[in-house]
Amino acid sequence: MNRFLFLIALFFLIVSHKSNGQIFIGSGLADVSEFGGGSVLDDGTGFTFQLEKDLNLSKSGRLKMHPNINISFLYSNVDRQGFPNYFNAISLSPKVSYEIISKEKWKVAPFANPFTSYLIGLESEIFGVLSESFPIDTFKWGFEGGLRVDFIVGTTTIRLVPLSIQSSIDDYYAQLMVSLLVSI
Repeated sequence: MNRFLFLIALFFLIVSHKSNGQIFIGSGLADVSEFGGGSVLDDGTGFTFQLEKDLNLSKSGRLKMHPNINISFLYSNVDRQGFPNYFNAISLSPKVSYEIISKEKWKVAPFANPFTSYLIGLESEIFGVLSESFPIDTFKWGFEGGLRVDFIVGTTTIRLVPLSIQSSIDDYYAQLMVSLLVSI
């Protein structure tokens, strides 16, 4: 847990860096799956809230870093499972993107980066006809990739992230997100 608090402090230090970048806030949908033995062990869906800031890495402004904090509230698919799970995920990622299309009113940029995520919650297991709940308290890390599309409307930028996939290295964990952010 102390490692994660250190990462949060480092993240806010980077975001508070004096720069001319925009700050974005938004939300979206998330779908998480945990794989093992060639099949899905558990899956959950829910909502995600995000905060990120643009930092220019090049003079042209096309290469950018977007330090991002993402908080997800996830639950298992109760309609398909008799024993639901609930957990929260806090993810940090220094998204790095390059604008491949940069027009006056819209921009398209793929991004790739490492991520770290802390999951906490309750999970249910089925033992024959009995079930038992136990806590989830785990730290994940891996790589993330996706696509962002920015729409400029006056002085406001609307950021659509139609695809963002996180995949962990330590076990077979994946999170798929779709989100909409607005500059503040």
